[in-house]
Amino acid sequence: MIISSLKPHLTGIVMNKRLALALFSMFVLASFASTIHISAWWEEGHQLMTMEAVEVISQALPEWSEFFHHYAYFLNDTATWPDMVFKASDPKEEPRHYYDLEIPPEQRTYEDGALPYAIENYTLLMAEALKKGDWYEALVNAGRIAHYIEDAHQPYHCTVNYDPLGKHGIADSLVEKHWNELSIEVSPDLHVIENLTGYAMEIIIDSNSKVARLNATLIGDPADPNDDKEWSDDLRDLISEQASRAIKAVAELWYTAIITAGVDPPSLEGVNVIKVDVVAPKEATTRLAADVVLEDGMGIPVDAKVTWTIGTDSGEASKRPYITGNYRILITGDVLSKYAGQEVTLSIKAERPGYTTGEASTTVKIGGAPTPTPGPAAGIPWQLIIVLVVIVVVIVVLVLWLRKRG
Repeated sequence: MIISSLKPHLTGIVMNKRLALALFSMFVLASFASTIHISAWWEEGHQLMTMEAVEVISQALPEWSEFFHHYAYFLNDTATWPDMVFKASDPKEEPRHYYDLEIPPEQRTYEDGALPYAIENYTLLMAEALKKGDWYEALVNAGRIAHYIEDAHQPYHCTVNYDPLGKHGIADSLVEKHWNELSIEVSPDLHVIENLTGYAMEIIIDSNSKVARLNATLIGDPADPNDDKEWSDDLRDLISEQASRAIKAVAELWYTAIITAGVDPPSLEGVNVIKVDVVAPKEATTRLAADVVLEDGMGIPVDAKVTWTIGTDSGEASKRPYITGNYRILITGDVLSKYAGQEVTLSIKAERPGYTTGEASTTVKIGGAPTPTPGPAAGIPWQLIIVLVVIVVVIVVLVLWLRKRG
């Protein structure tokens, strides 16, 4: 896991996985660059299908409904992490999003796609996390499962010809752009999948068989890459079919992980509290930057309104994109200069409706010389000083003129 590999590099700080991910997210966002081969269905498309899968699993396993609905906000984020977070840190991530079916088995390399194996691997990892009661890892893996199996239902992710005439990006956008026009039909009749790789391969083969159909609904004049066909009934039917199958597959893989683990859902009693973890420098002079991570009573990241106070000054922390429960505090030098030479308390407060307010604090020594106390002359308006100077000059000139006449 990328979080574990980060820990040796975060020297001098004792932290949990979520805090490591918080600090690392700055690097992730700075280095993030989209790759057309791995960005299926766009961010919101993945989220829409994953939220539908939450409803399906809740119908299939009513005893798990409270758990999945309570943490739907977190799954909404983790379903995008394979594109938005993991690919920037793991060189092996990209091939997990596609499978070039036409390449013969004896010629295949990892770079030709690892999608079916990723689906199997993270379903088993979700089951393992559930069995251990590691609900954070279970939800992260559930998000990865959702993302990968949804990718498997994008036909261009299952063929070597993944971007015909530049149409991949258009195909990716269709679930998100036309969601309200799609006809989504999913049965909550779920089954345990015995052969995970075989299950994934069947989906990939089916998606590959629809490449020609997708091309026919997207490509106008083959000689003109800019000739795109309009949204049509045929295209709507195809995307409705693929989205419905993807939602069913997400729920079925989650179902398989839960049944394989053989565990009951955790109690949510006492989870609606916010724990605040803050990392700030011991000293600051011209700028103070602090990282804040929020978790609920079960150790699952949670978002909230985060405010800070230092002396008589206060402000609101900024939310890090994509990383749930991660915030950044930046206090500028003009604020710090008021407390130069002092040890001050940086106080953090996190508020979310329905949750107990979380608080934390840390001490920071502010460098620089203390601001001198204004003397009697301080505070004189500059306009008055100019007037006084002019009066003095006039008096001197007048005295000199009188002496000259005398």
